[in-house]
Amino acid sequence: TLLIKKEFDSIRKKTGESYEIIIVEESRDRTPEICGKLSKKFREIRHIHSNVRLGKGGAIEKGIMAAKGDRIIFMDVDLSTPLDITERFVAKMKKSDIVITSRYNPISKIRRSFTRSIAGQLFSVLARIVFRTKMRDTKCGFKGFRKSVAKDVMRYVENKGWFWDTEFLLYAEKMGYSIDEMPIEWYERKEGNVFIVDNTMDMLMNVARLYWRMNIVNHRLKNVSSFDFI
Repeated sequence: TLLIKKEFDSIRKKTGESYEIIIVEESRDRTPEICGKLSKKFREIRHIHSNVRLGKGGAIEKGIMAAKGDRIIFMDVDLSTPLDITERFVAKMKKSDIVITSRYNPISKIRRSFTRSIAGQLFSVLARIVFRTKMRDTKCGFKGFRKSVAKDVMRYVENKGWFWDTEFLLYAEKMGYSIDEMPIEWYERKEGNVFIVDNTMDMLMNVARLYWRMNIVNHRLKNVSSFDFI
């Protein structure tokens, strides 16, 4: 958190723009205590603790609704995406509705275990085939958008877990919002405890569920000009 604050302090000195850091967590360890102390020490840091399980998507939505500004960035806490891209990322946000980072851009540099790299690329190919999307990477944990855009798209997003990013971006794309995909350097910080097979099955179920729901939504909203689902 302090590294993020340092990066945005630097951007503020150059641009004069204010910022806030919102921490949303649902921990049962000392995390709430530590975050609470940070929010009391630094006026730019706000802390939101939940006593109920939110899931990744639920936590992001809670942060979006609490945000005071219109431009919002969210990132994974492990900082797999180096913070030195932040200034360029913020500049891109002034030109597009949504900005995302892509590990699968031809000029991106990533360091990841072989099995997770293959699984990630297979998901990317599957999403592009099933949903006919141009986006290469809907899951990388460094994204930005305008709050007004997020609130509009969130009306249709049902998944509150890890699939939230993908669902959000696919709806946003079909609704006609501009999406800029930025190449990055990305480093896997840890392997994690999720089994690849279980994760793959969950992925396939979410893709099938979203494909079905998108077609239902398209039928119901066929008179809404901002939608053009294929």
